[in-house]
Amino acid sequence: MAAELATPVDEFTGIPLPIIDRKDSDSRFAPDLHHPFHPKRDHRLLGVGGQAVRNCRVQLVSYGVHHYDYHQRYVGPPLPTETPDQLRLVVLTTAGYIPQRGLAFDDAGKPKVVTLNEEQRAHLWDRKQMRVGLRKSVHKFLLEQTIKQDFSGVNESTIDEFLHTKDYERRWQLGNTLLGIGAYQATEGLRPIYNRAYKAELIAPEHARSVSRFVLSTLGFRRHRDKIYSQLQARLAAEVA
Repeated sequence: MAAELATPVDEFTGIPLPIIDRKDSDSRFAPDLHHPFHPKRDHRLLGVGGQAVRNCRVQLVSYGVHHYDYHQRYVGPPLPTETPDQLRLVVLTTAGYIPQRGLAFDDAGKPKVVTLNEEQRAHLWDRKQMRVGLRKSVHKFLLEQTIKQDFSGVNESTIDEFLHTKDYERRWQLGNTLLGIGAYQATEGLRPIYNRAYKAELIAPEHARSVSRFVLSTLGFRRHRDKIYSQLQARLAAEVA
């Protein structure tokens, strides 16, 4: 059977519904990873933003349900073409957002949208079951969106000191401040949807309450920051040149 249907998505976010495996799924083949955003070679999944969408989530699904029940029926979900839409999907999936509903299949492979119970949600939050596929792609996109922001409102002396100080700790402090400003601006449009999802307990509980803090944590801590600050310096130096 040739796939013809669009993948069901969460009406609130546009994120594809997670697949709910049958407990008696065919075990002749090992489970493998399902990419909710597909097909792989679609032009909308190319570029920095497209690759981040493609790799922001994978789910471990039994072979039969994945390849037969799902892929022989669904051509994939609507894929974003605009950066704000890509950013929404990438941030929410990386934060572990799981919709209230999932996609289940009966013994004959017929699909049905079902409401997730607490046990199913906890199972999906297990990183062995659902996780970020390729963190490098997600990191690259989120960093690009953070450091491309408009820093013209920042005091010129602050930017000048960040660009030229030889004091490592001071550079670190200023870099943290500037990165925080960039993350705050980049996620301004996502705050209502992230806050609503967090309050509804649809975001993985270990993640930050605010979306800008979540993005900052995703960019990495001290061992990643030197490289990040070098990129931020290059961006700001080009702007003031």
